[in-house]
Amino acid sequence: MKVMVFGANGRLGRKVVATAAARHQVTAFVRPNARMPDLGVPVTIVRGALVDDPSSVVDAMRGQE
Repeated sequence: MKVMVFGANGRLGRKVVATAAARHQVTAFVRPNARMPDLGVPVTIVRGALVDDPSSVVDAMRGQE
């Protein structure tokens, strides 16, 4: 299953990404200027802005379940 995690670089988001990556393909959606720490799991990072650039969300969601 392909899973998108919004706010993936936050405290809770990092835990969700790490847990989900054990069983699914994870895409982490983070703000354009945000840092995404290496969590030691395979993850695709997508940068965008929920409010300022809604099309970035639409683009990122393609192919997700």
